[in-house]
Parts: sequence; structure tokens; C-alpha cells
Amino acid sequence: MSDFYSVFWDYYVAIITAVSVIGCGVFLWMQSKRTVKLVDGQDVVAVHEAVQWAVERARAGEGPSLVECKTYRFRAHSEGAPDVSHFELRPPDEVEAWKKRDPLLLFRERLLQEEIATVGELDRIDADAAEEADAAERFAIESPQPDPSVLQEMLYAR
Repeated sequence: MSDFYSVFWDYYVAIITAVSVIGCGVFLWMQSKRTVKLVDGQDVVAVHEAVQWAVERARAGEGPSLVECKTYRFRAHSEGAPDVSHFELRPPDEVEAWKKRDPLLLFRERLLQEEIATVGELDRIDADAAEEADAAERFAIESPQPDPSVLQEMLYAR
């Protein structure tokens, strides 16, 4: 193969991609030529199992695998851009329906249903995560702007 992506076929890698059901597609040529596992990207456990499968294949020397996680973006593809799907505004009821399948909510329900965690434990985890996110946001806002010269160090492999 002479294209850029052909380098993958010589390595044992697990390629994981989240594919929005309304947006960009995954490389179809990869699907037709290599081992692919399609998974419900809203299901945390299904994604974990699929990734484990791909990692095991890579470690066994069975070549690259692609795990395609079908998911949905709750917000626009990029901040400040119109929230559209194929040039039309997404219907609010569509977005709300998908929000009911939020992976965090579904996993929380599963943990409670299987009695792996209690409401109190999960609420404490949520509070800790919110506190950590708030602290990270404060740190970012209060930190000085980075020197532009560091961009060259962060964008390219050496």
C-alpha cells in the first residue's frame, strides 16, 4: 500500500475511534481490509470489552484492529459553530433523546442496578469529579498564557 495509513498494517495496534452517528465516518477502506469491531459507544462496558479484544489481538501479534464506537455529540462539533447535522439544525428532541442515553447516566444506572455501588458512593464520585474539574478550570484561567514557542514542541513528534 502506498497511502499514508498503510504504515498501520505493519504494527500491532489497537485503533479506537468515536464516530458520531450524525457526523464524520470512519475510514471505510480500513473496515473493508482489516479487523473491525463495531460497538455502541454509549455503553461503557461494551466499549471496554471491545478495547480489551483489540489490545489482546495486538499483544498476540495478530495485527491492527479498529474499534468503532458509535456515539452522539450532545453539542456542536466545535464551539462557536452552528449545531448542525448535514447543514440542517439538529432537532432539539433528537438531542434530548440522545441525552437520555448519556454513557455516564447509563453506567450509573448499571452500577446501581447490579449493586456495585450505592447512590451515596456515586454522588461522592460526581462531587469529587466536579471539584477536580473546577480546580483545573481555575488553574487554567489563573495561569499565564504559554509562550508561543512551545507550540512547535507540542505539535510534532521528534
